[in-house]
Amino acid sequence: MLFAFPTMSLLIKPPADQQFSELYLLGANRMLDSYPYNIAINQNYSLYVGVVNDLGSAAYYTVYVKLVNQTDLLPNATSGTPSSLQPVYEYKFFLANGESWENHLEFSVSKASAYANLSIINRILINGDVFNVNKYMIRDTNSTRFYFGLVCELWVYNSTINSVQFHNRYVNLGLNLREQT
Repeated sequence: MLFAFPTMSLLIKPPADQQFSELYLLGANRMLDSYPYNIAINQNYSLYVGVVNDLGSAAYYTVYVKLVNQTDLLPNATSGTPSSLQPVYEYKFFLANGESWENHLEFSVSKASAYANLSIINRILINGDVFNVNKYMIRDTNSTRFYFGLVCELWVYNSTINSVQFHNRYVNLGLNLREQT
């Protein structure tokens, strides 16, 4: 058996390392426990978005930031399809295999309005850039909460189709827009 082992290792190949990318979102202290949840208008909130490349080769990445409400469809991990919403912000970067990238994501709702059971985010700031979004949220009937989310989707450049392609990785940070008093 001892002599057969080297020969067997030529015939039986161990599985190749899995090739994947990591996408993560951390709170202001670069920790999982410092995510914002109940947010107010005109207050800045800090996050960190990061990607790790373990694809086995270099890659061009894009992270799209999207604003969703309770009726918008999130990306579908089973079918590998992204959200159909237009991004409000994007990061583009290149990573060699084994490298990681992390960037600050600061956001604030700069203008919103409420009408009975409806709240509308008119404008959001991300990293100092202003975006007119006019995204409505319906009040949760069991509370006074207006739920929405910031979704970060990971896309990678595919040279076969000469375009970026959804990489089936996303994170969704659920938020509650507090009513103004």
